[in-house]
Amino acid sequence: MTTPKRPDSKPTDPPTPRSTRSTPAVAAPAQGTRSLVEQIVADQKRSKVEFEAAVTKRPTAKRYGAVAAVVLVIANVVAWLIVPPTSDGRGTRRSPSEIDRDLRLVIASAASDIDVWRRLHEGRLPPSLSEAGVTDSGLVFVNVDSVVYEVRGSYGDIHLAYRSNTPLTDFLDAAIPVRK
Repeated sequence: MTTPKRPDSKPTDPPTPRSTRSTPAVAAPAQGTRSLVEQIVADQKRSKVEFEAAVTKRPTAKRYGAVAAVVLVIANVVAWLIVPPTSDGRGTRRSPSEIDRDLRLVIASAASDIDVWRRLHEGRLPPSLSEAGVTDSGLVFVNVDSVVYEVRGSYGDIHLAYRSNTPLTDFLDAAIPVRK
């Protein structure tokens, strides 16, 4: 006969039922190993979820950038309304010396294109400026003789001409000095 168990004693585990099948050659892992494997699998799943959340998360800097852009636009509109931009009335008027300088640069560029064409075509002059690659229609090409040519240009009251028998640097240096 069995004696009654004391209340402070641990209960015994119920006997495990035995199956009629044969047991595998590898023994079942211990309870501690199984919980460790489950913990590793759970950690891997959690890290995968955290990674996917980090990849799909929008950076907060873009949100602040959009807010900053809106604030900047509003500030510019308010500033424009308070102090509107003014013009001195001159527009884009240039002084005669600036026009002279710019016209000389355009003519010198066309003359250098003509010289390049001449070197490529055995010393012959091009029949027109467009043949030499000059697209400025405001210039005039004059073939003085078989060696010398002239490029003329004008803007308003300023008329200039470059003759190929003078050095290009002398033509550019003859510009009216610009006042500052």
